[in-house]
Amino acid sequence: MKKYNIEFDCQTVENVSYNHCFSDMALFRRLYVGNAGDQDIEGVVLEISSEPEFLLTYGKEFDVLKSGSVVSVDTGEIKLSPVYLSSLSEKRQGTVSVKLVKDKATIAEFKKEVNILGYYDWDAAETEMLSTFVRPKTFAAVKLLKDAESILTKWKLNAEFTGYKLSDKTKIRNIAAAVFTAIQNLGIKIVPTKAADGIYTFSNLSKILETKEASAHDLMLLYASALEAAGINPILVFGGKTVYAGLWLIDNCFDEIVGDDPTVIKKRLAGGVNEIAVFLIDKLLTQTLSFAGAEKTSTAAFNGETEVTIVDVKRARAGIVRSLPERVKTAKGYDILEEEDLRGAAPKSIVEL
Repeated sequence: MKKYNIEFDCQTVENVSYNHCFSDMALFRRLYVGNAGDQDIEGVVLEISSEPEFLLTYGKEFDVLKSGSVVSVDTGEIKLSPVYLSSLSEKRQGTVSVKLVKDKATIAEFKKEVNILGYYDWDAAETEMLSTFVRPKTFAAVKLLKDAESILTKWKLNAEFTGYKLSDKTKIRNIAAAVFTAIQNLGIKIVPTKAADGIYTFSNLSKILETKEASAHDLMLLYASALEAAGINPILVFGGKTVYAGLWLIDNCFDEIVGDDPTVIKKRLAGGVNEIAVFLIDKLLTQTLSFAGAEKTSTAAFNGETEVTIVDVKRARAGIVRSLPERVKTAKGYDILEEEDLRGAAPKSIVEL
């Protein structure tokens, strides 16, 4: 068989998951095919596949690859498989194969290994993707909001969740306190966060309500999910050994999804400003501590922080990071519930053919 001098310039993400598929993010960061030979090559097909099949079948025909030319491939056309990725519960290895085929024979091939993450896995190198695990449409978030409504009624306070509309800072803080109390009432037992090699594995939020066990990161995400369900803008904050839950008391967000400067929060915690509230997640485990008490001691602790990671959920939503949908196990595997499948959602409009 005739030999060809084909060069591939290919870069993919190191870790891929359903989050990438759901947020319509590409596996490939770049893909170039070059003909470094001294002759044109006619009638070739670029084929991309994977093992296991976490990619949808892809093929692109080229009438001719001219000698010395380099072709850029539109990586957005190479799609991930939502069916496969939504079914995965644990991390596993995968391989991407990029082939150039002529007359049904492979004339060049490039292979790349990637990690395929489970449905609830987060790659800490993609910090902004943490906000996808803030999930206001889950059963857990809806249940907590219902409990918070009862708590607000018991406190003889406004129990309507209208977000920032017709709400002042006091009302927003009252809702935050009611959600805090609702989680306290669950009697959660704290367990270590599952993390290895920069990959964090979170709990199914609805499962937490059954097992009564959660890591600090799980509780941060559970609290933030309930807040977003109430129309409040959550903030995720964590340092080396500390995990905070935070929220905007006004309808605002930071300029960037991810930040690492604690002063942007500290100045908004200050008396007379009061635009943000934070508390240490472990305060949720103290049954005798009120939200106000947790906020007071946690603000003092946060003012001593020098290195933190901040993820602004509202800013993330304005970008490409969507909330991970609910996944339910069936006899045939897993189903992903669309928003219209969830209780209380209005049906989509009928489209006439």
